[in-house]
Amino acid sequence: MINENLSLGRALGFTLRMYTKKLHEMFEEAELDLTIEQFVLLNIVHHHKKDLVTQIEVSNMLGKDKSAVLRHIDYLENNQWLCRNDDMNDRRRKILVLTKKGEIHLQKARLLEQKLTKTVLKNVNKDQTTQFMQTMDNILANIFELDENSQELKNI
Repeated sequence: MINENLSLGRALGFTLRMYTKKLHEMFEEAELDLTIEQFVLLNIVHHHKKDLVTQIEVSNMLGKDKSAVLRHIDYLENNQWLCRNDDMNDRRRKILVLTKKGEIHLQKARLLEQKLTKTVLKNVNKDQTTQFMQTMDNILANIFELDENSQELKNI
Protein backbone atom coordinates (compact mmCIF):
# COMPACT_ATOMS: atom_id res chain seq x y z
CA MET A 1 0.00 0.00 0.00
CA ILE A 2 1.02 3.60 -0.49
CA ASN A 3 2.28 5.25 2.69
CA GLU A 4 0.41 8.46 3.55
CA ASN A 5 3.76 10.17 4.19
CA LEU A 6 4.89 9.46 0.64
CA SER A 7 5.15 12.50 -1.59
CA LEU A 8 2.66 12.95 -4.41
CA GLY A 9 5.35 12.48 -7.04
CA ARG A 10 6.62 9.26 -5.51
CA ALA A 11 3.09 7.91 -5.00
CA LEU A 12 2.09 8.69 -8.60
CA GLY A 13 5.40 7.37 -9.94
CA PHE A 14 5.17 4.12 -7.97
CA THR A 15 1.55 3.54 -9.00
CA LEU A 16 2.33 4.28 -12.65
CA ARG A 17 5.35 1.96 -12.64
CA MET A 18 3.31 -0.88 -11.15
CA TYR A 19 0.44 -0.31 -13.60
CA THR A 20 2.67 -0.16 -16.68
CA LYS A 21 4.70 -3.17 -15.49
CA LYS A 22 1.50 -5.22 -15.24
CA LEU A 23 0.23 -3.94 -18.59
CA HIS A 24 3.52 -4.89 -20.24
CA GLU A 25 3.28 -8.37 -18.71
CA MET A 26 -0.21 -8.68 -20.17
CA PHE A 27 1.13 -7.64 -23.59
CA GLU A 28 3.80 -10.34 -23.34
CA GLU A 29 1.28 -13.00 -22.24
CA ALA A 30 -0.89 -12.09 -25.24
CA GLU A 31 2.23 -12.26 -27.46
CA LEU A 32 1.84 -8.62 -28.46
CA ASP A 33 5.39 -7.59 -29.22
CA LEU A 34 4.79 -4.06 -27.96
CA THR A 35 6.37 -1.85 -25.31
CA ILE A 36 4.40 0.68 -23.29
CA GLU A 37 6.15 3.52 -25.17
CA GLN A 38 5.14 2.00 -28.50
CA PHE A 39 1.58 1.55 -27.24
CA VAL A 40 1.44 5.25 -26.31
CA LEU A 41 2.92 6.19 -29.70
CA LEU A 42 0.33 4.12 -31.58
CA ASN A 43 -2.44 5.74 -29.52
CA ILE A 44 -1.16 9.21 -30.44
CA VAL A 45 -1.05 8.36 -34.15
CA HIS A 46 -4.52 6.83 -33.95
CA HIS A 47 -5.89 9.85 -32.09
CA HIS A 48 -4.48 12.23 -34.71
CA LYS A 49 -5.47 10.27 -37.81
CA LYS A 50 -7.79 13.02 -39.05
CA ASP A 51 -5.48 15.98 -38.49
CA LEU A 52 -2.31 13.94 -39.14
CA VAL A 53 0.77 13.91 -36.95
CA THR A 54 4.47 13.97 -37.80
CA GLN A 55 7.44 12.22 -36.24
CA ILE A 56 8.63 15.50 -34.72
CA GLU A 57 5.19 16.28 -33.25
CA VAL A 58 5.04 12.83 -31.63
CA SER A 59 8.48 13.41 -30.10
CA ASN A 60 7.31 16.75 -28.73
CA MET A 61 4.06 15.27 -27.36
CA LEU A 62 5.97 12.53 -25.60
CA GLY A 63 8.64 14.91 -24.35
CA LYS A 64 11.20 12.37 -25.50
CA ASP A 65 14.43 12.59 -27.44
CA LYS A 66 13.74 12.50 -31.20
CA SER A 67 16.22 9.69 -31.81
CA ALA A 68 14.57 7.49 -29.14
CA VAL A 69 11.13 8.08 -30.65
CA LEU A 70 12.49 7.42 -34.15
CA ARG A 71 13.80 4.03 -32.98
CA HIS A 72 10.27 3.14 -31.84
CA ILE A 73 8.84 4.42 -35.14
CA ASP A 74 11.41 2.39 -37.10
CA TYR A 75 10.46 -0.73 -35.14
CA LEU A 76 6.74 -0.18 -35.68
CA GLU A 77 7.28 0.52 -39.37
CA ASN A 78 9.46 -2.59 -39.80
CA ASN A 79 6.67 -4.62 -38.23
CA GLN A 80 4.16 -2.95 -40.56
CA TRP A 81 2.16 -1.40 -37.71
CA LEU A 82 2.55 2.10 -39.08
CA CYS A 83 3.99 3.82 -42.11
CA ARG A 84 5.60 7.17 -42.82
CA ASN A 85 4.18 9.21 -45.67
CA ASP A 86 5.66 12.33 -47.20
CA ASP A 87 3.80 15.54 -46.46
CA MET A 88 2.56 16.92 -49.81
CA ASN A 89 3.48 20.47 -48.75
CA ASP A 90 6.89 19.70 -47.23
CA ARG A 91 8.75 16.57 -48.30
CA ARG A 92 11.00 16.79 -45.23
CA ARG A 93 8.00 16.17 -42.95
CA LYS A 94 6.93 12.58 -42.43
CA ILE A 95 3.29 11.93 -41.59
CA LEU A 96 2.67 8.86 -39.42
CA VAL A 97 -0.26 6.62 -40.32
CA LEU A 98 -1.43 3.39 -38.69
CA THR A 99 -1.67 0.42 -41.01
CA LYS A 100 -4.52 -2.08 -40.83
CA LYS A 101 -2.19 -4.42 -38.95
CA GLY A 102 -1.35 -1.57 -36.56
CA GLU A 103 -5.04 -0.84 -35.97
CA ILE A 104 -5.68 -4.51 -35.15
CA HIS A 105 -2.75 -4.72 -32.70
CA LEU A 106 -3.66 -1.40 -31.11
CA GLN A 107 -7.22 -2.64 -30.57
CA LYS A 108 -5.90 -5.82 -28.90
CA ALA A 109 -3.62 -3.75 -26.67
CA ARG A 110 -6.46 -1.39 -25.76
CA LEU A 111 -8.67 -4.32 -24.77
CA LEU A 112 -5.91 -5.54 -22.46
CA GLU A 113 -5.58 -2.04 -21.01
CA GLN A 114 -9.35 -1.91 -20.42
CA LYS A 115 -9.21 -5.30 -18.70
CA LEU A 116 -6.39 -4.13 -16.42
CA THR A 117 -8.19 -0.88 -15.64
CA LYS A 118 -11.33 -2.79 -14.71
CA THR A 119 -9.30 -5.08 -12.46
CA VAL A 120 -7.42 -2.32 -10.64
CA LEU A 121 -10.63 -0.34 -10.10
CA LYS A 122 -12.66 -3.29 -8.80
CA ASN A 123 -12.94 -1.91 -5.23
CA VAL A 124 -13.31 1.71 -6.33
CA ASN A 125 -16.81 3.07 -6.82
CA LYS A 126 -17.85 5.39 -9.65
CA ASP A 127 -17.84 8.53 -7.47
CA GLN A 128 -14.31 7.79 -6.28
CA THR A 129 -13.16 7.22 -9.85
CA THR A 130 -14.78 10.45 -11.02
CA GLN A 131 -13.23 12.40 -8.13
CA PHE A 132 -9.82 10.85 -8.80
CA MET A 133 -9.95 11.76 -12.50
CA GLN A 134 -11.03 15.33 -11.66
CA THR A 135 -8.16 15.60 -9.17
CA MET A 136 -5.69 14.31 -11.76
CA ASP A 137 -7.03 16.85 -14.29
CA ASN A 138 -6.54 19.64 -11.74
CA ILE A 139 -2.99 18.52 -10.93
CA LEU A 140 -2.16 18.32 -14.64
CA ALA A 141 -3.63 21.77 -15.28
CA ASN A 142 -1.48 23.14 -12.46
CA ILE A 143 1.61 21.50 -13.95
CA PHE A 144 0.85 23.03 -17.36
CA GLU A 145 0.36 26.38 -15.68
CA LEU A 146 3.81 26.04 -14.10
CA ASP A 147 5.27 25.49 -17.57
CA GLU A 148 3.54 28.63 -18.83
CA ASN A 149 4.83 30.60 -15.86
CA SER A 150 8.38 29.27 -15.64
CA GLN A 151 9.16 32.03 -13.11
CA GLU A 152 7.15 30.03 -10.58
CA LEU A 153 9.45 27.04 -11.09
CA LYS A 154 12.45 29.15 -10.14
CA ASN A 155 10.77 30.14 -6.87
CA ILE A 156 10.01 26.58 -5.76
